[in-house]
Amino acid sequence: MGVDIKDEYNLKVSYKVVDYTLPKIVYITIAPTAKVYVKVGDKVLKDQLLAEIKTKKYYSSISGTIIGFCKVKDHNNKNLPAIAIKNNFKEQSKKIKIDYNNVEQCDLKLSSKLKTLKDCTLIVNALEDEPYIANNILIIRDYCEKILKTLDKLANDFNLSKVVIIIGINDKDSINKLWNSIGRYPNITVNLIDSDYTNSCEIVLAKKVKKHYSNFKIISLYDVLKVYNYFINNTLVSQKYITISGRGVQKPKVINIKYGTPLIQAINDNIKIKKDLEYHFITNGLMKGKEVDLNLLCMNENIDGIIIQDIKSYLEKPCINCGLCAKFCPIGLDPKYLKENKKYSNKCIHCNLCSYICPSHIDFSKYLKKEAK
Repeated sequence: MGVDIKDEYNLKVSYKVVDYTLPKIVYITIAPTAKVYVKVGDKVLKDQLLAEIKTKKYYSSISGTIIGFCKVKDHNNKNLPAIAIKNNFKEQSKKIKIDYNNVEQCDLKLSSKLKTLKDCTLIVNALEDEPYIANNILIIRDYCEKILKTLDKLANDFNLSKVVIIIGINDKDSINKLWNSIGRYPNITVNLIDSDYTNSCEIVLAKKVKKHYSNFKIISLYDVLKVYNYFINNTLVSQKYITISGRGVQKPKVINIKYGTPLIQAINDNIKIKKDLEYHFITNGLMKGKEVDLNLLCMNENIDGIIIQDIKSYLEKPCINCGLCAKFCPIGLDPKYLKENKKYSNKCIHCNLCSYICPSHIDFSKYLKKEAK
């Protein structure tokens, strides 16, 4: 069951994507246990391996010089070590050759998805249901032909029975853009569904898709762009669209930004913030997002947007046993029971609908996190 979030702010991002892909310095966050292959003073190329752990490799998003090591914040506001690189603005790239057999060297998660694609229906999740975030709309606008070309390649390489792009029924710009180009790709179709909140969550979307297809796999629109870069363009993904929006922003924008870029610098250079009010900075939307320290936050692939918002504080009241939290949970959990019994469910998708819908303003999210168990 999806829920229609009544957004009090009418998001209208600038139609032009702001290019911010020439930062002076980037800070590439790495795991605390990562094995580091560079030292201060080393010259590095774009797409050069900097560090790795068993499940992830870390690459430079620019060419330049290693100038130090420090701590920055990730999208969950956790401190992580980072490698600081000064840009030489030459975009000198390390040559790479990626095929389906060795994609795990740069993207283990995508590799595991590709390994299961054979002879199935591929579902491309292009939904955008989080208030204030508008990345997918502009990705389709700017990369439509590349997306369709990539999906056609996947259909042929993996003998896919069909490729279905899922779009929100209200996303008229994306619908028109795809339908104007899709005629050249007979293996690809577009399906429209409601843009209700949580429909873009893979678990929720899978329940809806299961009614129509028995053998299917779901990938995101961002995954499709990765495939294009890896297998057609022969380069790694080093930048991403993010939305900067919220009630504190005079003119919301989508920015194309390099991984490792200090986000405070990107916002200061591109965004006008309304004055005379105190604002909070939230990553990845009002519903699922988290408040962050923007001064220490650097761009990474897990960030979809920054919301600049004055947050209303509500006094948490005792539960009135209305049952709304369980009624609206998209995967059928009972948040009240989990909270009172100090239990954690691996099924929780952390959409935060239970907190949004609660008349007592109970913040279930702080009780349902695994670390709070």
